[in-house]
Amino acid sequence: MVRGQPSCGFCFSHDFSSGFSDHFGVNDGFGLIEFSALNTFHAAPAPAVGDPALLERVAGNLLENAVRHNIDGGWIDVRTSATPEWATLRVSSSGVRIDAGHVSELFEPFRRGGVDRTAQSGTGLGLSIVRAVVIAHHGQVTAAPVPDGGLSVTVHLPAKP
Repeated sequence: MVRGQPSCGFCFSHDFSSGFSDHFGVNDGFGLIEFSALNTFHAAPAPAVGDPALLERVAGNLLENAVRHNIDGGWIDVRTSATPEWATLRVSSSGVRIDAGHVSELFEPFRRGGVDRTAQSGTGLGLSIVRAVVIAHHGQVTAAPVPDGGLSVTVHLPAKP
């Protein structure tokens, strides 16, 4: 998943557009979740500067959350893109309805979605780790509820020069 040459001291290039299948198909602890054919991956090159292991964890946590918090017959949409300044990863998925006023709470450690989720496992650290890694890499992370239920999380990281 990681491609890169050393640059800017301890930083490396990581292309968010590669390796999504490595994270897809997470077991929820009760068996594999059945999804519809509406899983889409739009993976344009999106090279970001940063620690490869940490950036892989960002992508992994977002994809794992999309699977764990999904519903039977749900969907997942993953998109990467880049501008000269930013590499962007967006992971959206179906799931239970989330009140917009509670989205920011999901980034707090040990906060989990509601109990009526597909998965009953997890520690509630996934999005807090994503936020910490993104901030440490001088990036931005935002989340918004999907109107019919679910969550869309977008990460912007400095693009590889």
